[in-house]
Amino acid sequence: MKRVVNTILQLFDYLPQSSMVICATNQKDMLDEALLRRFDLAISLELPDQQRIQELI
Repeated sequence: MKRVVNTILQLFDYLPQSSMVICATNQKDMLDEALLRRFDLAISLELPDQQRIQELI
């Protein structure tokens, strides 16, 4: 896993400043902090509760 994180961090360094990277995960606790620091904005979407699920159905 460490090699994957290092490769991703290196690839981020080659991106132009005007680039936009959008990522999604349901395992944020498993991500390396160095990777998370590369993002200026983080949006969390919580799972709906039972009432909201019923409304959506």
